Amino acid sequence: MVFTEEQKLVLSLLKSVFAPDASIEIPEDLDVKHLSVFSQQQGVLSFVIDQSIRRKLPISNEWLSSWQILEYKKALKNERMMKAQNSVISWFEKAGISSIILKGTSSAAYYPHPEVRSMGDIDILVERKRLEDACRIMEENGYKQLELTHEYHVVYVNGEIFVEIHHTASDVPDSPGGDAAKSIMEGFLTGIQRKNVLGYEIPVMAEENQGIILMIHIERHMQQGGVGFRQLMDWAAFFSKTDRSFFTDRLLPMFDSCGLKKFALAVSKLCAVYLGVHASDMDLFEDIDDELCDMLMENLIRSGNMGKAEKGSLRGMFADRDSAGSDKKHGFMRAFIKKAKVQAQRNFPAAKKLPFLLPVFIAYLLIRYKVRMLVGLRPKVSVKSMVSSARENADLYQALELYEIPKKKKEMKK
Repeated sequence: MVFTEEQKLVLSLLKSVFAPDASIEIPEDLDVKHLSVFSQQQGVLSFVIDQSIRRKLPISNEWLSSWQILEYKKALKNERMMKAQNSVISWFEKAGISSIILKGTSSAAYYPHPEVRSMGDIDILVERKRLEDACRIMEENGYKQLELTHEYHVVYVNGEIFVEIHHTASDVPDSPGGDAAKSIMEGFLTGIQRKNVLGYEIPVMAEENQGIILMIHIERHMQQGGVGFRQLMDWAAFFSKTDRSFFTDRLLPMFDSCGLKKFALAVSKLCAVYLGVHASDMDLFEDIDDELCDMLMENLIRSGNMGKAEKGSLRGMFADRDSAGSDKKHGFMRAFIKKAKVQAQRNFPAAKKLPFLLPVFIAYLLIRYKVRMLVGLRPKVSVKSMVSSARENADLYQALELYEIPKKKKEMKK
């Protein structure tokens, strides 16, 4: 696969997070602005800044000053979020509510320097039967519930702090593979462990469960909004702390049971090839061909962290994730029509009572988007490039055999 000089440098700097002695090739005409923009799109600017300073890259004082300001602001926000998270954990413990931290600091715990990983929001998993108690506690302590509809969590906000109270770790497709993943997730609150992260004790799940939720999280965001190097780094950090036997004997059977084994191996191979994590164990990935890895890496670069590099792609509208691992054969255009229908019904309740008007409401939404795009209220979208990108994404998702469990694979091939 062909990379730009700045992309190669970013990958080298990310590799040095796990291999401090790794060599860094610096381009003669380093475009720091391009480096910074690409790093931001991929959600890894903090790692690039940290490693650039540690490796004493030839960065101008102007850029270093601006980067240091960003890092100072990030450090302050991280500390405020850590304090808020610690308070929520304490409130739940006093009320006898079992909880664990999803993503965030539970992922940061696996990094050599946890403080470098930026925090977004706070995700906490509680028992479904204690959800109402947890929500009441949040409101009693000054948090307000956002009027957002989610299948598996409730969102609370207090100033700049966003907290997602999960009653389920994540959503997965309704299919045999998805059902197997649900079964695994039901055990996340058993065997709770505690880890010290930046001076704070946090409750986390068992190691193998951490691996499962990381992969589900990457898969879900890849299809719904897009993922970039940030999500790859989270897996690399976790993967770097696992030994070969744990990966093969504990993790791979779990991934295989819910149809994520091929995906997990492909993501892990990227970490080995580009980030040097378990690079000596390349035989683990012998069934993952280079073409698939190139498709996945191209997808990461094209998308960026939460789709930041692919503005206006509407990736999630073209991904039929609900059918993953089932015998349903929906193309990306069917997925678009299905999700356009959902959007129309959400915006216009009359569409549910008068389904024959659905085409009118869908057409209205498309025209409204086009008008808002023309006046600068929505990202500009090229229909041709959007469809081309959707086809590439669909080919990748199919090649990864997402949520296709072994028995189901055999049935689908007959």
